[in-house]
Amino acid sequence: AGGIGRRGRRSRRRQRECAPGARLRDRGAAMTFGRGGNTFRTRPAYGEKVLRRESASALLPVKAGWRGSEGGSVDIDLGGKLERLEIDPVKGPQVLTTDGATAWLPFVDAGKTWTELDAVDQKVMAYKAARMNAEVRRLLPELAKRAELRALAEKAAEAERRVKALRQTLAKALLKGDAREIVEARCAVELAKEPKPWTPIDGDKVVKNHGNRAPGMHFGLEFPWNEDLLEEFGPDWLTKAFHAAGSLHESNRVVSLSIEKKIKIDAGNNAGKFLFEVSYEKPSPELDTLLFAKVPYRMTPETRSDRISSSVYKQPMDLHEINTYRLMEAAFPMKTPKFYYGDISNETSNFILITARIPYAEMGMEPGKMQLKPFDVEGPYDKCKDALQLRGPPEDYYTLLMEVAAKIAGLHKAGKMVSEDVLKASLRGVPADPANPAAWGLNPKAPTGEPPATLQSRL
Repeated sequence: AGGIGRRGRRSRRRQRECAPGARLRDRGAAMTFGRGGNTFRTRPAYGEKVLRRESASALLPVKAGWRGSEGGSVDIDLGGKLERLEIDPVKGPQVLTTDGATAWLPFVDAGKTWTELDAVDQKVMAYKAARMNAEVRRLLPELAKRAELRALAEKAAEAERRVKALRQTLAKALLKGDAREIVEARCAVELAKEPKPWTPIDGDKVVKNHGNRAPGMHFGLEFPWNEDLLEEFGPDWLTKAFHAAGSLHESNRVVSLSIEKKIKIDAGNNAGKFLFEVSYEKPSPELDTLLFAKVPYRMTPETRSDRISSSVYKQPMDLHEINTYRLMEAAFPMKTPKFYYGDISNETSNFILITARIPYAEMGMEPGKMQLKPFDVEGPYDKCKDALQLRGPPEDYYTLLMEVAAKIAGLHKAGKMVSEDVLKASLRGVPADPANPAAWGLNPKAPTGEPPATLQSRL
């Protein structure tokens, strides 16, 4: 450039004005493009400050005064902040979408394609694309959060639709009266629900809140946690509870409730227990009238330490027991007492578990004394009194327990119980790798405990 006269002066002035970063009086700032070590300068449009082309393609002819038509990576200065823009020589600028993906600019000027636009219009489109990308990038965190909330809402809605459909299947099973179908349908409904996590609580919270009424985690109803409160809540509450748990059809209801006063259950040290009897408006063979309830110990001087032990030190043991009946009743390979209702409050640690009553032959009397008929249920036996009460060798009883436990383990390994996700979310997951004996305190090659000679002397 240079030269003498008006043309030379104009050329030198343009070079000064179009130097990188220079501002023009009324046309924004210069754009610079680099290719193969060469620098091209052109007058900008629509307020761009710096437009630097870092890579280019020679696929298409270069438009006069605008090298962005060749495509490549371009940095556009938007008020002092550079925005990287990818330009395809055929499709034009690449833009961000609100889901974080990329697409080619979805609009062109006056219906023209990118290659049909002249240099000025391409500059305008590139600048618009850069501003669009900057704005979308600024909004992406909020958009992502909204998308996540929408996805969670859609997932919850889908789960709700599935639960509703399963409830219809359960209602049909309840009307049909097939006990096995009812249990399977009820468990299917509960397994389809979103699991509710337990938040650990301390002893102060248990002591402070144990007398408060609160809704349960699973069914959202306030519930009684001792026999006096159950009597106060009455048949109407039992009807609502059994409807919510899916153990009673909506067209049926509990019409009477009677707490067992003569037979008191004081065995065990983890929870209180009591018996009661109900009647239904529409009696049915699959509906038990003799029921059993498990509740927390009262916070009295006599049982306070037991209550703290079970509600604090062993938490969430009570939740896991309720979930075992609620979720897995249909999967067990042995008979279990039928589940009617169970729930727990994470605020108070209060809970109630209602099942069918096991028809023990010696309920309310000293076990091991009366003559039993075939198929009578022995007991209930007291803990730690096997030698005094069992009617046969203890090995017979414990061998049977281990055989049933082995069946459960086999079904679990075969994938026929519940999923690992359910076990982790609603029960207690495996605490260590089963294939690693050391993780369980075992040494397969040497004694784990004290020296054998010491143990022999103790024996």
